Order: sequence, then structure tokens, then C-alpha cells
Amino acid sequence: MSHLHSNTQINNINNMGIKDSNAFVIREHQFLFKMGDQLEGIYRVNSGSVKIFKTSESGNDQIIRFCMPGDLIGLDGLADGFSRSTVVTLETSNLTLIPFKSILNQDQSRDKNFDYPNFIHQLGVNFNHDIEYSMMLSQCADRRLAWFLINYSDGLKKRGQRANEFTVPMKRTDIALYLGMAVETLSRELATFCKRGLLKKYLRNIELLDIEEIRNIANGNEPQQQQEQKQQDIAA
Repeated sequence: MSHLHSNTQINNINNMGIKDSNAFVIREHQFLFKMGDQLEGIYRVNSGSVKIFKTSESGNDQIIRFCMPGDLIGLDGLADGFSRSTVVTLETSNLTLIPFKSILNQDQSRDKNFDYPNFIHQLGVNFNHDIEYSMMLSQCADRRLAWFLINYSDGLKKRGQRANEFTVPMKRTDIALYLGMAVETLSRELATFCKRGLLKKYLRNIELLDIEEIRNIANGNEPQQQQEQKQQDIAA
């Protein structure tokens, strides 16, 4: 049974400049699909954002990715057509369904509108993200937060948007789940970053004041003197 028609509001959205019969709009906080759903294909985010999470047998959720415009969703369904994760929109979003047949058919019968080189590129992007993410989870809390901020900022820059000042669409609880830390730990690290003059924040609005220093933290490249100063700031 198709999950798509039951969970989304399909529209032709020529007014958004996307002339694609497989494009549709889905409102905020709606499920695109759930773990175990049979998928019709993968999805490309055209605008908006979504979160991807898995639920353990004990009922605990783990957010594994936030997807922004240009990202692909549902790649785990390429194995057997079933999803291993759940996808929920963070805001009203525009997505495009890319049917599996457009991807898996032989070259001579593949949909001419399907951008196969870009698909391969996105596979690589997803693979690299998964490696970075798994490595990041073993780092200290400040490096995890810095990694998140830099990745979000770099993504905005690639899309031609402001990289140093933005509004995150996700709640603080979602960011904490994604980074594998308690909400209190995330709040404390944000406060420390503000105290160090690395960023300013108001609700979900964030301004990065020293992107390169935040990048150094994410990469573990802080000079020893700054590491010692950080410890003094935390203890103060």
C-alpha cells in the first residue's frame, strides 16, 4: 500500500519554479513514511527540511540526520523497498518522489529526467556524512556541537545562503537527540560558546561570530592555550 497518498498533500507547484509531476508539498510535523513502510522510491528535498530517526525495540528514538534542500531521503529502501527509518517534516516542505524504476532500470529505459550522476554524487555525500556522524558521536560535547554548527553553516553556504546567521528549524530537544547528549548538556555548551564570543543566539536564531574558531573546535584543532582557557571559563 502506498504511504505517499495517505500522508502527503500532492500538488503541482509551478509557482515555486518546480515543474515536476512527482513534486508535492507536505505540511510541517507530518510523517513522510515510517519504519517498515514499503516505499515507491526515494525523495529529494526541494525546499524545507525533515528529520530522520530510528526507534529502538525499547521505544527510544535516535535522530540520525536532518535533511535540507538537495538531500535525498529513503536511500535505505534501495535494498528491498522497505524503510529502516521514519521521516517527519520540520517545516512545510516541497519534495520530489524519484521512483525506484527511474534509478534501477537499464540506461536505455531509464527516465530521461533522472540525473544519475547527481544521484551517485549524493550517495557519496550520504556515505561521507554517515562516517563523520559515527565518528563525531564519540567526541566531547563541545566538538559535537561545533560539528553540527559548521555542517549546517556549510550547507547554507553551498546553497548560496547566509552561512553565519540563520534560524534552525529543529527544536533543541531534536538537536540534543541527534548529537547524543542531554538537552541540559546542549544548553550548557551553547551558553559556553556564547560566553567565549563564538556565537549569539536568541530562541532558534543563531549568529556565528567566529566560524573558523568553531571549525577548529569541531576538528579538534584548538591551541593548548585556548583549551586551557575553555576549561577556566567552564569552571568560572
